[in-house]
Amino acid sequence: AISSPLYVRQDEVVNLTCKAIAFPRPSVHWSINGTAHEYVENQHVASNLTVRVSHDLLRAGAMCRVSNALGVSEKHIQLLDQKTSESKGVIIVAIIVCILVVAVLGSVIYFLHKKGKIPCGRAGKQDITKPEARKDKIVVEVKSDKGSEEAGLLRGADGQKRPAADQSEKYIDVRN
Repeated sequence: AISSPLYVRQDEVVNLTCKAIAFPRPSVHWSINGTAHEYVENQHVASNLTVRVSHDLLRAGAMCRVSNALGVSEKHIQLLDQKTSESKGVIIVAIIVCILVVAVLGSVIYFLHKKGKIPCGRAGKQDITKPEARKDKIVVEVKSDKGSEEAGLLRGADGQKRPAADQSEKYIDVRN
């Protein structure tokens, strides 16, 4: 039995085998050139052909012809380029690698966004520690409703009481 098709690579050296059992003993002929070795045991004949795979051999294939006085039998061996069956595997691997790269980039962007390193989507949010629009307008008002014991705090450095205009309301700038 001859297996067909046979997956090979171009410029690769392959062994093709043709076996026959017949009486009278048959002879084996190949349709292509190569190094052939015949093995004969009683009425069993096996021919091994060593050949380098070419573009023409891939296109036409090989023919094994077995003949004796009673008849002729031919079998075609179809050779297929192996890279066509591997190309689907390469595409699948490329797709998986692309998916992994997108997943890694997505997770990096997600964690940078969570840490606040990427300001995208934060246009409506304000930072509590650094107000922008009202920074220079913050003023704290302090009024003194305490008695005369604390009124001494409002005296000048020389112990003299300050004028009434100085003792009314005090404003403290807390910007810094």
